[in-house]
Amino acid sequence: MTKFRSVCHIVRRFGSVGGMESYVCSLAHAQVSMGYDVMVIAEEVLGNHDGNIEVKLVERSVSPRRWRQMLEFRTAVDAVVLPLREMSNRPIIHSHERSSWHDVSTFHGPPMDASWSGRMFSPRVKAWREMEQLELSGPANPVVVPVSNFIKNQICRIHPSMNITFSEPGYPAIDVKKLQKRLRGKHTATRLCFVGNDWKRKGLPKALEIFKMYRDSVDGEASMDVIGVPKSAWSLVERYDVNLVDWVQSVPFGDYDAIIHPANNEPFGMVVGEALNSGCRVLCSERVGAIELFGSCSFLDVIELGSSPNVWVDCLAQLLKKPIKLGELLEWTWLDLAKFYDQKVYDRFWRQNA
Repeated sequence: MTKFRSVCHIVRRFGSVGGMESYVCSLAHAQVSMGYDVMVIAEEVLGNHDGNIEVKLVERSVSPRRWRQMLEFRTAVDAVVLPLREMSNRPIIHSHERSSWHDVSTFHGPPMDASWSGRMFSPRVKAWREMEQLELSGPANPVVVPVSNFIKNQICRIHPSMNITFSEPGYPAIDVKKLQKRLRGKHTATRLCFVGNDWKRKGLPKALEIFKMYRDSVDGEASMDVIGVPKSAWSLVERYDVNLVDWVQSVPFGDYDAIIHPANNEPFGMVVGEALNSGCRVLCSERVGAIELFGSCSFLDVIELGSSPNVWVDCLAQLLKKPIKLGELLEWTWLDLAKFYDQKVYDRFWRQNA
């Protein structure tokens, strides 16, 4: 069996800017370190990257509607990918977007749920559903790599009749060396935080209510930073006595006693792993994929999302008493993830093309 060790990633924004984009960027760099030839098809590049990574830029859509942007991106990507597929020793086509002619698709976000009454008649929903179905089971019969079993189960629920080839989850890695370790010593006031641009999905309203009730219970001896939320959330945040903090490339979780993360639909949740590895306690809902990796951690508490605020506050109070034990955490690096793709995902492609 011949391994060509050549891969072409598809992502609209290539760079280490958080979320899916950081996943692709970190994976691509790890693959270069393994000797892969790496190409990336993107609309834009953000920040610096290894000069050994070839980036093919396609024209950026000017449509104001995101679903139209994705349709136009898919068309532009097809124009690049189809000739690649005709090459001998061609690269593995690895998509992270709603594309068509890919061999592997890493599924990062929640699937489109069109079960609400009337939604199927929406042109936007119809377009997203069609793109999603191509991503999951396109003409190249791709392997779908969910970033957690949590998101895999959602896909199966929403697309029960589709014949989808799944691999094991490709969990995002934690770059432990770049994390600031715990700096908090003895203190009186508790420091909490909430992190996330997609604030509704990550549960900001509930997090603020939990914080308010907890602070009242300790006579004000607590503070909370709300990090990286967009302007659309500022009016909500300003109703509470909390601090708005701009997005930073690396959140200093070691400065905090706990992060509150009552997400209602979090495919993975990088902040959970980053916080734990920094020595910061985590209080999150059961709807977070990262608990599959870190669920046994003693300073992580998982609460049912529908539990009353009183339950959350009581659990937070108990969590804050627990000691930090960094040595019990699972180590999962970007190189480990690259080896996972090499040995357990791309291997299928090599067997077919041997």
